[in-house]
Amino acid sequence: MIMNFSSMTYMLYLGVSVSGNVRIGNAIGAGDSIRAESASVVTLGLGGLMSLINIAFLLTFRKSLPWLVTTDIDIVKEAQRLFIVAAIFQLPDAIGACVQGIFRGSGRQALAAKLNFTAYYIIGIPLGYLLGVKLFGLGAIGLWIGMTVGLCIIALFGTILVLQSDWTTLIDDAETRLARSGSATNL
Repeated sequence: MIMNFSSMTYMLYLGVSVSGNVRIGNAIGAGDSIRAESASVVTLGLGGLMSLINIAFLLTFRKSLPWLVTTDIDIVKEAQRLFIVAAIFQLPDAIGACVQGIFRGSGRQALAAKLNFTAYYIIGIPLGYLLGVKLFGLGAIGLWIGMTVGLCIIALFGTILVLQSDWTTLIDDAETRLARSGSATNL
């Protein structure tokens, strides 16, 4: 249930991410650095706002939602604890998704891939395994905490990189890529 909710909320964040991707890509293609930067800030803001709505929903209904799918008291209690971690997970998940869209729109897919690899495969999954299985035996909560920490890395470093972006240089880089590919017609 929690995993399904997380997947559904990610689709909301993905929508914002793709919208930001398109807006930023269009602004860069038009050579408008101010519009590209504004679109990146709006993308991050919308992702953050949507995550806050989801956090409020999860925390408000965390005691009643598990009862919709089970009557087993042990499962209900575990789900109620997991909803707290799932609520915390929402903010870095939303910001991480938006950062990925911003990087795609600004032609920095390789940077996005490196951030994802580091956050998930070097930090999130190993930490989740250590917390959930190997060292602390926290079970599902430990696995979620590990992935949440990994997502915090993407959200933090990604946001810093987005806010420090030189949009004029990114536009120049895009024009250079277009010229090299032979796709530039009227630049």
